[in-house]
Amino acid sequence: MTCFAWHNANQNNITLGRSDFVVAGVMGVMIILTGVLYLVDFFWVIYRKAVIGDEDALPPVGGYY
Repeated sequence: MTCFAWHNANQNNITLGRSDFVVAGVMGVMIILTGVLYLVDFFWVIYRKAVIGDEDALPPVGGYY
C-alpha cells in the first residue's frame, strides 16, 4: 500500500529530493519490521499457550483469589 501511494506521489510531483526517498525507504523498512515483529509475537503467544496451557483455568497459588 505504501509503495502504491509513493508511486502515485512520484507521478504527481517531480520536485522530490533525495531526502524524500530516504524517508520513504526508512518508512518501508519500519513497516516491514513491525509486521514481522507482530507475526513472530502472534506465533510465540500461540506456542506458549499450547505449552503452558490456560493459566486462568489453574487454581490460585496458596488458595488466594
